[in-house]
Amino acid sequence: MKENMKVFEDISPPLVLVFARASLHVQFLRNCLGSNHDIVESSTPQACLEMLNNLSVDFLIFDEKLVKGEVELFLTEVTSSTGYDRLPIIMISRNLKKQYFRDLNEVGLSGMLREPLDETEVFITLKKCDRRHQMEAKISMIATRIPKQSHNPEIEFKHRFLLNDKASKKIKSTLEKKQSLSLLMMEIDQFHVTTNGYEDSITEELLDTIEEKLTMELRPQDILIPLGGGKFMIILPKTSKTAARILAETVQSTIELEAFSLDGEYFHLTVSMGIASRKIEEMQASGAPMVQLNRLVALATGYVIESKHSGGQIIAEES
Repeated sequence: MKENMKVFEDISPPLVLVFARASLHVQFLRNCLGSNHDIVESSTPQACLEMLNNLSVDFLIFDEKLVKGEVELFLTEVTSSTGYDRLPIIMISRNLKKQYFRDLNEVGLSGMLREPLDETEVFITLKKCDRRHQMEAKISMIATRIPKQSHNPEIEFKHRFLLNDKASKKIKSTLEKKQSLSLLMMEIDQFHVTTNGYEDSITEELLDTIEEKLTMELRPQDILIPLGGGKFMIILPKTSKTAARILAETVQSTIELEAFSLDGEYFHLTVSMGIASRKIEEMQASGAPMVQLNRLVALATGYVIESKHSGGQIIAEES
């Protein structure tokens, strides 16, 4: 069923944001879509909207119960997010009355899934919603006469994170050899509150100290990339998801046990972390490794956002 009803034939699988708290729904969608789609989860409306503002999501599937009777307001907030006026949005619901769907369709809903979920219905609904999305995108492009711009994922990645030549060569070598790869995103939870009111030079000293602590825990092949604002990305070549989680736990403990200081004041920090991985066979199956790396960035960013909104634990891609 999964092979025969694949929604897309693409190098980078579609990214599906699932906003559902019921573990049965989440696990069902992972089992149903996981081989052909990348999936990130959010458990709160705030995390969901933050992910939409930070990731290039292809589908949103959400559980009606989580928005507590404010479906229209939630849909309005989603569709008003930058770039999401035509996002395929699918709602899990027990209310499948046509008029109910028509009313919600006017504020952005694309399709509905009934409970209990059915695999065939999920694939058909995604395919139908995507056809509509593609047609609207084509019409919009023609109407505005904007030519489609080509882009180089390798240049895009390097420019986005301002990598030095040594880091770029190390990443490129790992990708060309198509070895397993993990990527760790982390964010200091209290960074902005803690540094508020201090001069930039003092804030930079704190960031330098954090970077030193991180570097001490990393291996020679790992690549640490400061992203500013208390955020860091760590690229882990030849590293499985299991090994990445062990390293992430070590890093998290190191930061949270350390007593940091700002201008003579000592305090402790907590960290939110997300891990995304590609296995060797997944890297070998792709003809565009830089596209895979950019997707790992998106997934890990989604996981760290969910981590922030659910207590700062380490969140990794599901098996």
